[in-house]
Amino acid sequence: MAYEIIRLTSSVHELQGALNDKQVALHDMQKALNDKQDALDSKQDEMKQLQIQALDRLAQLQNNVKALLNQTYELHEYPTPRLFIVLSDNTSSWNPLNFFSNKFRLYFLCECGEHTKVTNSKNSPPYPSCQA
Repeated sequence: MAYEIIRLTSSVHELQGALNDKQVALHDMQKALNDKQDALDSKQDEMKQLQIQALDRLAQLQNNVKALLNQTYELHEYPTPRLFIVLSDNTSSWNPLNFFSNKFRLYFLCECGEHTKVTNSKNSPPYPSCQA
């Protein structure tokens, strides 16, 4: 009977040791899980900041597009030419090495089509105007 008690005591000690080992392993897993949760929270905060920045940029781009569209529509209200070409004034003396020494002419183009007329009065602009 004493031998049986010693054997049971030994088994209890072994079980307690195994239980302690399992508790240590569980504690380590909980710590690792907490670390991963902290890293995940940090990444979520970073993602939220990036989303906020992206939305701010999108709002700014939308404002820029609205302003550009307003400017485009306003241009149609004024009879000034918007299309132009730049041609060399004298092609025989063209110097590609010294670009700024060359002379150029600026030609305005009318977008109106066949109903364009050239006016020669003093009050008219120095470019072809469109008849509405």
